Amino acid sequence: MANRKTFNDFKEELPKLSDYVIGYSNPVPEGERRFRLADLKGFVRATEVVKVIGNTEFSDTSIHGKFFHLHDEVHDGKDLEITLPNNPDMFIQFGVVNMTEHKSVVLNSKIGKINSNGNTLRKKYDTAILYWDGVNWNAYGHLSSNGGMDIKTLSENYTFERKDADCIMHITSESDIEIVLPDPKSLNLISGTQFYIYNLSNIKVTLNTETGVELHARSRVLRRKFDDVLVYTDGNQWFATGDLT
Repeated sequence: MANRKTFNDFKEELPKLSDYVIGYSNPVPEGERRFRLADLKGFVRATEVVKVIGNTEFSDTSIHGKFFHLHDEVHDGKDLEITLPNNPDMFIQFGVVNMTEHKSVVLNSKIGKINSNGNTLRKKYDTAILYWDGVNWNAYGHLSSNGGMDIKTLSENYTFERKDADCIMHITSESDIEIVLPDPKSLNLISGTQFYIYNLSNIKVTLNTETGVELHARSRVLRRKFDDVLVYTDGNQWFATGDLT
């Protein structure tokens, strides 16, 4: 017994695949066996998929390392809500997937805002990875902060920026204004980048381009209240279709 090693006698180092661990093939005396660490990786489940139905409040750290498939068969016109644990005492990471055909999934935190681009999985198969860093909940994935499009209100001349992609521009100016379209290549805009303009005033809204940039449209002007136009690019030039006259 005098030569028996204790926990503190062993040197601490990072494990290698060539290392061995000691375990039991049978929980009886003489049942001990050694196993190569490399051989064990096929027996360890990296994650677990859990089906969840309806609104759910996650209350403890057992969610760590799991993927939750979120289902709901109730057609009540209400979004599915998921509430995160309050102040976990350990690092947590897990995933959620919207598996519903007819609902959005809204992620809620009891301790304030989730650090992310939004808190809503709008469509089926939209996915988010969430993690607790000891202070805040953080998330990334297919998260939206609204119904899918931002609304920007304009009352003066404006030049399109990258952040305006998929935006609806509400025009509320009291005098004629211009929306300037820059060179798509200068902003590295990908093909299909688009935005909308909706004239809520009794003034003219004119689409103009920077020098050397092409705009393909039957006209460049929204002349009436409630006229609207879709503007998009193929990455090289601009196109517009709508109430242009």
